[in-house]
Amino acid sequence: MKAYGHRFIALNTLMNGGSDSLGLIYDYEYDLISYLTIWYPDWDFYLKVHHKMLAEFGGHPGVRRSGKYDFEVIMNEVRATRGTYVKAGIMLYRLRRARLVDDAVKRTAYTVTTMFLEENKKTVFETNVEKALEFVEDMLEYDLKDVIEWLKNGRLPKEKQRDPRPEKADAKT
Repeated sequence: MKAYGHRFIALNTLMNGGSDSLGLIYDYEYDLISYLTIWYPDWDFYLKVHHKMLAEFGGHPGVRRSGKYDFEVIMNEVRATRGTYVKAGIMLYRLRRARLVDDAVKRTAYTVTTMFLEENKKTVFETNVEKALEFVEDMLEYDLKDVIEWLKNGRLPKEKQRDPRPEKADAKT
């Protein structure tokens, strides 16, 4: 079984350009059975979550023309990656940035990602949804490694870099 796991690692490395673009170290004693049993959301699941978010919190319904295609590209990247938290990090980061739908993008991305973790028996560390959504709102200021770290350990990434220059005074004063 381990030989198949190593073949998968080699294939995954080839698919990712021969290097680990995330700079993460993996355990090469990979069990192929666990790879095959990982649950992944599909486009219909994403849309169901999106509709639930709209019904619960309001917003404008609408799916972008390339939404389904972009979702499949994201999910192919997620499937080609090792480690459940790394997969979840990529999923959250990419779904948040992709704008697959017109409204409720952040809540939908967060909910789909937490469902992915829960279905795959992983812990969602941040249980306060509002704090989690605050992070997702500010997520564009973090890199992918920070998002993975936040999902994996429940700790907020390094403080945001603030512009040390004072705000410009109003020209009239």
